[in-house]
Amino acid sequence: MWLVENGAILTKDNMIKINWSGSPSYFFCSADENIEHLFFTCPIAKVIWGMVGTSIGANNIPSTLIQYKKWIRRWLPDGSSIYTFELSAICWAIWKRRNEACFDNKLLRSPTEIITYACALMSYWSGLYGPEMQGKDPRGREDSSLLCPLGVGATKASPSTAVAQLNTVPGVARRDIRR
Repeated sequence: MWLVENGAILTKDNMIKINWSGSPSYFFCSADENIEHLFFTCPIAKVIWGMVGTSIGANNIPSTLIQYKKWIRRWLPDGSSIYTFELSAICWAIWKRRNEACFDNKLLRSPTEIITYACALMSYWSGLYGPEMQGKDPRGREDSSLLCPLGVGATKASPSTAVAQLNTVPGVARRDIRR
């Protein structure tokens, strides 16, 4: 997360600054790739944050890292122990999926692939926390299935179920949601 917060991750805009001659276009859409776009404003990222927002009762989504910090405190006031944990898992999942598209030519079929991977990371990483966090959701309740937005991965929610629930999240346009 230090690389993200300090603008040092090797996104295409940063690589161009050091004389890389490739295309600045992002693999999941036609916009130029930069940190903010990759993790927050790309249509794929919007859908992902919409899913997270839906799971915590938010009626909006963040569009920058600074907004995320304010947004998560607002919608999950008792979950301070999970703020960086969740952000790290989601950003890492987006980054890994972006690299698979970039270097392995693997197409993204649905944003739920990224959410499922982020959920798997959170489940795995939760073992690194002390017993006070293990088996609990972000609000500290005993139901760990809520750790993953919409229960994707935990309760096998289908992509179509996730998409249907996203239709009401402000900031996520129908054109951002691909089935």
